[in-house]
Amino acid sequence: MKRLLYIALLLLILPAIAFSRQDDSITSRRLISLMEAAERHEPKALYTLASLLEEGREGLARDTAEALRLYREAADSLYAPAMSYLGYSYMKGNSLVEADADSALYWTQRAAEAGYPAAFNNLGWMLLNPPSGIKKDERKALYWLGKAADAGNGPALSTLGEIALEKGDTVAATADLRKALEHGFTPASASYEELMADSLQRMSAADLLTEAQRFYTRKGAPAFALTLLEKYLPGETRDGSDESDQLDCADRAASAVDRAAYGRGLAMLAFGHAQGIIGYDYDLANELFYRAAKAGDPAAAFILAETLEMQPDLFAPSESGKKDRLSESGQYADRLSEEERVPEYWREKARLAGVTTAREAISLLSPH
Repeated sequence: MKRLLYIALLLLILPAIAFSRQDDSITSRRLISLMEAAERHEPKALYTLASLLEEGREGLARDTAEALRLYREAADSLYAPAMSYLGYSYMKGNSLVEADADSALYWTQRAAEAGYPAAFNNLGWMLLNPPSGIKKDERKALYWLGKAADAGNGPALSTLGEIALEKGDTVAATADLRKALEHGFTPASASYEELMADSLQRMSAADLLTEAQRFYTRKGAPAFALTLLEKYLPGETRDGSDESDQLDCADRAASAVDRAAYGRGLAMLAFGHAQGIIGYDYDLANELFYRAAKAGDPAAAFILAETLEMQPDLFAPSESGKKDRLSESGQYADRLSEEERVPEYWREKARLAGVTTAREAISLLSPH
């Protein structure tokens, strides 16, 4: 009977194999291999095929009943991801099953005991905030949350941070929330910023840049990192308006180190707006690239040179003479000298600092 099921599934995708492009054929061949592995009762294949059937992906018709059977077969074979997913499904209730606290605890605990990090967090959360019918056990909850945190689980780190905060341990709370953000759990940002607000206000440009770069990673929280720079970068006003002589950073970013950090912070913000990391805004990105280049950032200088090469009139005053293409207020057009309107001026500054290609410039500003 089971073999007939797999034959039926294969028949669903054979037409796609016959008439697809080469890339689609490769995908279809992989799907056939997956089904053959599932027929051999390989747990990982059972689990993967179940997920495809649950969502109706890769050309397969959605079949939640068969998906649940395959998940259970994989879980009965002690495949930890399947046990964990069943536990999660029973905890929340979804298209596969109705919520059931006992089943949720059973499968989640089995997955945790099998060493699956995601289940550590789920079990800890369940024991800390038990659904009806499950007894709260804070000691065990903290044990499992601790194991999850040790494995780099962002939600667990955030939960432990919030617990520490409730107990008045701001040092532990700050450390756990920071780690949660470093692991990409952005919901920890509000509590972290609230804890750090006073310190952030007092940080030098160099210290703030170091703080922001903790989170400016592909696996971290790059948008939050840029938010910190936007709100707290010394040399910037807190309401976003311009200060007198801001471009020179003479008062709040006076040292060479702080000046360089100020420029890099502005360049990162510009890149974030250009790429949509913190909200796409082309005009603001160019404005920030100019200010960063003016502050000495070589990556910004190179990008500004390239932009001016393509758009020579980017900073040119409008016909009214009161506004420019770059800024509604016209506040930058009248600050540019004639030499600053020439791409080679900025390209030479970038070259002297060792940035000679677009790849080099972008690599300095991209989340790492």
